[in-house]
Amino acid sequence: MKMGNGSSTVITLLTSMFCSIPDGLEMFRDFLRKEFSEENVEFWLACEEYKSLKSNQLIPRAQEIFTDFVAVQAAHEVVMMIVTADIGTIQLT
Repeated sequence: MKMGNGSSTVITLLTSMFCSIPDGLEMFRDFLRKEFSEENVEFWLACEEYKSLKSNQLIPRAQEIFTDFVAVQAAHEVVMMIVTADIGTIQLT
């Protein structure tokens, strides 16, 4: 298994495996809840959904994803594996 840039490959593999069985995704989410990492799969699913949106839906959804998962003390904050220079200067407008 590759980590870093390849970590999305691992998530894609696990999600596709669990989605191929009845109630598989719910079982995977339950496992992640117990492991305190459900927010990671929720973030990934939100990003996957984002890829299929129409252009007029991108900015509002990006703001929601940022607020829910990326912002400091977000309700479902994920650990970002990147270094940010100054996240306060990012504007989603």
